[in-house]
Amino acid sequence: MKVAIIGAGLAGLISARKASQYNLECTVFETTGNLGGTWVYTENASADEFNNPVCSSLFASTRRFSKPKLPEIRGMETFSGDQIHSHYYRRKDQYKNRRLLVVGAAPSGMDISTECLEVAQKVRN
Repeated sequence: MKVAIIGAGLAGLISARKASQYNLECTVFETTGNLGGTWVYTENASADEFNNPVCSSLFASTRRFSKPKLPEIRGMETFSGDQIHSHYYRRKDQYKNRRLLVVGAAPSGMDISTECLEVAQKVRN
């Protein structure tokens, strides 16, 4: 049996490994030149070299997580500091000696909080 797996992100690579354990012939299709999907580092946080969204590699192709969503928090519109989604986070250096509030305790929020503890004046999660 031949299996086509769309996307060489985490789910696609795991699916290919699992299929090969059942002796299935696999072909993994990836639109970018990189393996890893959302885990591939790029300076451009919105699109890859083919103008595809950086978070486009999902095994089910639901595109549910391809567009960042910010929660609606009262007062956000009047807050004068920086506000970004974790999707756009690239380096801890930009938070050196700053006070940082990370909203959300999912893996990305925890990773960013932990990394920024090394350089930020204060980090709250």
